[in-house]
Amino acid sequence: MLRRSKSILQIYEETKQYDLVITNDAPLATGLNKLIEKPRLEYFALTPKQIASKYAVTIYDKLYTKAEIILEITKKTGRSLPEVHQSIEKIFDVWNNTGLIESCELYLMQGEKELLPLLKQYPSVELAMEEFNEDYFGNKNIAVAGFELFTELDRQVLPKRNLITQNISLFTDEELKIEKTYIFSSANDLINSTVSIINSENADETAIILNNESDYLEILKTRLNEKGIICEIRSMISD
Repeated sequence: MLRRSKSILQIYEETKQYDLVITNDAPLATGLNKLIEKPRLEYFALTPKQIASKYAVTIYDKLYTKAEIILEITKKTGRSLPEVHQSIEKIFDVWNNTGLIESCELYLMQGEKELLPLLKQYPSVELAMEEFNEDYFGNKNIAVAGFELFTELDRQVLPKRNLITQNISLFTDEELKIEKTYIFSSANDLINSTVSIINSENADETAIILNNESDYLEILKTRLNEKGIICEIRSMISD
C-alpha cells in the first residue's frame, strides 16, 4: 500500500521540540531549517553526511573528495584511471549499503579488495560516518526523520546509547491512491498535455521538476508564457 507523505509543516510540528533532527533527505533538512521560528547557534536539521563532515574536522587533517581519492590511488597503484574510477565507485556504492568498509570484501573482486586499505589513507566523509563517535552529539535531544530510508552507512551516524532518540515517520497512515496515469506517444504530446492542465487559477500551486539541461525547459517556458503564465525558474530542489 502506498501511504500519503506528510507535509513539511507536519514534520516540523512533530520535531520542533528537539535539539536536532537527522534526515537523509537534504532538501527536507533545508526546508526544516527555513521554518525555524527563533534564533539558534546551530542547524536544526542535518543529514548524516553533513554531521560527519563537521565531525571530520575534529579527527582528520584533511577530508578527501571521491575524485581526489581516485586520483591519489591512481598515482599510488599505477593502475589506469578508468579502472580505479570504476572500482572506487563500486566500493563506495557497496560501502553505503553495508555500513562497514570491511564488509565490502564480500562483494568485491580481488583487485577491488586490494584498494580497501588505501581508502583509510585518504579520509572521506564516508570514513567519518563509519568512524563517527556519538559523544560528538553531547546531550542533545535528537529525532530521526524517516529512519527506514537511511542506508546502513547513514545509520552509523545515528545515536545508539545514552540519548533520547525519536523516530519520526515521513508518512501518514492514509492510503495514497493514484487516480490517473498517463502514457504519451511523443514529447510533443507530453508538452501539450502539461501546458493544457496549467492555468491562471492553479499556476501558483504548480511546479514542474526537470533536469536543468532538459530540452523541454525552454519549450515549456515559451508555451506557458504564451498563455500569460509567468514561470519562475529555481535551480535547487529545496526551492
